[in-house]
Parts: sequence; C-alpha cells; structure tokens
Amino acid sequence: MIRRFFVPLRFCVCMAALAFLLPLKAAAQIDLPTVKAGFSAGFNYDLLRSPTDISFDYPMGFFGFNIPFGSNLSIRAIGGDAFDEIFDDTDLFRNGEAFKPEASASQNTNYTIKVDMPMLGGVGSFAYTQNFFLNYNTTLGNAAMDTSTVFSESGMDMNLVIKGGVSIPLQFAFGWETLTFGYAYRLNKDIVFALNLHRHLFSMDFRGRADIDLLGNLDASIDAGPLGDGEMTINYLLDFPAEVANGSVNGKFTAAAWTPSIGVKLGRLSLASRFGLNTKVNGSIRGQFRLPDIVDLETGKTIFDDLDDMSVEDALELIDRITNVSADSIVYESTESMRWKLPQGHTVSLEVIRDVFSLSYTKTFGDIELKLRNIERTNKKTDDSDLPDSLNVDLGFTVDHIMMANINLFRTVFLNVGVFAFDVRSEDKENILGGAVPSYLRLGKAAMLPVLSFGGTMGTKIKLHIEGDVLPLPAVRTGIFYYF
Repeated sequence: MIRRFFVPLRFCVCMAALAFLLPLKAAAQIDLPTVKAGFSAGFNYDLLRSPTDISFDYPMGFFGFNIPFGSNLSIRAIGGDAFDEIFDDTDLFRNGEAFKPEASASQNTNYTIKVDMPMLGGVGSFAYTQNFFLNYNTTLGNAAMDTSTVFSESGMDMNLVIKGGVSIPLQFAFGWETLTFGYAYRLNKDIVFALNLHRHLFSMDFRGRADIDLLGNLDASIDAGPLGDGEMTINYLLDFPAEVANGSVNGKFTAAAWTPSIGVKLGRLSLASRFGLNTKVNGSIRGQFRLPDIVDLETGKTIFDDLDDMSVEDALELIDRITNVSADSIVYESTESMRWKLPQGHTVSLEVIRDVFSLSYTKTFGDIELKLRNIERTNKKTDDSDLPDSLNVDLGFTVDHIMMANINLFRTVFLNVGVFAFDVRSEDKENILGGAVPSYLRLGKAAMLPVLSFGGTMGTKIKLHIEGDVLPLPAVRTGIFYYF
C-alpha cells in the first residue's frame, strides 16, 4: 500500500511533464537534469545487551559510535537494464546515454552513552542509545523538456510547441532512540538480578514536492465547415505554471513509550526478557496532485486519447481546454494516529566455557508492526474513478529464532556468529521474503539470515573498543570504556 500511496506524486511528475507531449503524437525530447541523491543509515545493537551485563567491579563509562564511512553509487547500475532502456531512448531523452547520476550512501554515527555506578548495594545504570536512523533525500532539478507537434487532418491543422522544466525535491527520515534506566543486584558471584526501564522515542518525517513549469505556443487552423463559413485561425501563448501542475506529500509522526526488561543470571545460565509495546504515533499526512484538466485525474487518461478520430468539434474543445488553463486536483489526508508495535522477546544463554564460549537462543512473540488507517480522499470523485476512497498502510516485520554463538579469546578478541528468522508482511500478504528464497534458506516460513560480527578491546583503565558488524546489516563501530 505504500507504493499506492506515493502514486499521486509519481503520477503528477510523469503525467504533468509528458501528458501534453506523448498523447499528442509529440516529437518530445527531455534534457536530463542535475540529480543529487543521498542515503544514510545507522544500526546499533547495544539495546540487545543483556540487563545483567553490568560492571560490578568498577564504575564504568562508555561512549561509542558508528564510524561514518560513505561511498558513491551509480543509480543506473542499481536500476539495471530497466533504467538503461528508459534513458537510452534518444527519441525521448536528448542526452540519455551520457546520463550517469550518482548517489551517496553513508553510515550514521548512532551514538551510545552508558554509565554504571554503585548505588543501594547494587549497580545503577543509565544509557542513551540511538538504535536506528534512516535518512533519504534527493533533488531532481532543471530537467528541460522540449516538444513540437504537427497535427493535420481533413479540415484541421494544428502546431503545438511546449518547453519547460521540472523540480522535484524529496526527503524521508526515520529515527528510533532509547533512554534506559536500570538497576542490578548481585546476591553472590553466581546470582545476579537486573531490571531496566526503557523510554523509546520514535520520529518519522517525510516530504516531497513536484513543480512543473511549461510554456508553449499553439497555432491552429480549422475549416469551420458546418459551424460556419471560412477558416478559423488560432494563435495562443500557453502557460502552465507550477501553480497549475504540481504535487506534494507531507507527513510527520512522533511517539514516546516505556517498556521494561528483566534479567537473571544463575551461574553459567542467564535469562532475559524484553517486553514489547503497542502505542499510538501521533501525527498527520497529506498528499495532493494537481494538473490541467486536459488530463482526467480519475483515470489517468487524456481527455482525447485518439487524435486520428478527432472531429472538428472535439478539436475545438481540446483547444479550449488547453488555452483556459483550468486545473483539477485530488487530495488525500489523514490526521489519525499511526500504530507502532514492538514484540516481546525472551533469551536464554549458557556459558559453555566460562568467559570463553557461550550459546544463546531468543524467541520473540509478535511482530514489528506499523499501521496507518483511513488516509481519506477529501474531495469528491466521479463514478468512473480508478482511485480508491481511502488508503491504508499496514506493514509487519518478523524477527524470531535468534541463535547465537559467542567466542572470546583472552578477554580481548571476540567473534559472534549465528542465524535468525526474518520476514516481511504487507497487509494480508505474508512471508514476502520467506517465499522468495529456497526452502533450505528458511527457518519455518521466514527467511534465514546470518549474523557475523567481530572485534576487540585494548587497554586497561581506558579501553578502546573496535567492532565490525558484517551480517546482516553492516556497521563499523568504535568506542571508549573508562573505568573510574
């Protein structure tokens, strides 16, 4: 449904730029624009640390972050043959073969701050963790369009020239941060109890706009025929400004919620439970697109699809619609709260060889879910409309059966390997990822993904930590431990 929701913006861009051109048998050419695209993401696994993983021997502070490395990517290489087929069409794009836009991709820093301090016979802890951040932005600017159309039928000659430009800035940002307040108590060297309270902060912000400015000239000569004697001549300067041809989407949602987690360590056996949440995400969203009414917004078709069978009366009506510069618009809007769910997870771990080798298994109940209902159309539609009265967003992500092995050597170098089940749901369509992989790469019905990370710690009172997360999501992290 997300794809359907962004149809208005894409529809506005494509139709407003080309609806005047292609249906009128136009010899259109587009000078490709300046394209700037940026993508940054950061993942942080520190929230998954066991509540009993506390420094009882010394007060401790930790500051860590992802190393923000980046690289440039070829957009055409990502798009593959489909992009090449589009942009290499010299009938449409004047410089298509030379169009090689690039996008920058980088890793967000995603900070972690943690402090463990003795208090009340145990250890109190505080942590601030930036769990996940995603930011995408792109700018398509100054795409020049140039078309000329010569149409000649019995009793009618028409010459249409249109030139113009397109500007499309887009931005999407999503963030998830957590404040953690914890307390751990060690009954003896083999028995530890811990309780954490997590304050989750969510934010989602997306906005985009398409502005299309078109100028042109219409010359028409029509034999009046049954409408009168003689010939009718029309010469008109066309102006379709951005106020007439545009589209936009804007939305912002924020939420805050508390969840607990508890942990118990009994010798070499540890148990940890992280409880889920189901909360409202307050905000609103609005999307609209607006085009001159020679395009039927309800069906996506031009008023006259077949010029070969156009009568003189139809041609006069078409010319009238073009020269009147009237516009039609469609608006979708919602002020309802979004629903955000996180599952509960329970972990059992065993130190097979103390301080050297351990195994763990995590079972989750529920999915990560994002739901937004009733994005309603606010203006009346026609009976033959192909557009829905309302749109819905209903996404789910499954993370389950997390099986991990951890190896530590000399308390300095570590290696983590494992697998887990992951899948994606969209409305009633489940196991999207699991259904796309072979059966031997599944855990149950979900896809089986690997986990691989390694790193080391150097120092005594001040320790330098370096970690490389290879799979499933790559990240390079570093940080400093300070023992008071």
